[in-house]
Amino acid sequence: MVYHFISKINQNLNKKIKGITDEALKVLINYDWPGNVRELENIIERAMNICMGDKIGIEHISKELLEEEEKLQMERLIWEILKSQGK
Repeated sequence: MVYHFISKINQNLNKKIKGITDEALKVLINYDWPGNVRELENIIERAMNICMGDKIGIEHISKELLEEEEKLQMERLIWEILKSQGK
């Protein structure tokens, strides 16, 4: 879906974004998505509006998604620590 939106929004904005970095894509994949597909499209469009290169990077992703990714990483780390301690 991400690449579909990039293609669609490229036409609407007359941009030439070729893709998204693996790091930024990982953030999108790991996000809980309480909204719907329109939320994803809006995030891609916002990222494309501020992207000056040819790939959407993590620096173009909204802070809320990045904060959610950091929270997930912290939860995974805590889980791994507890698991290694046998709890």
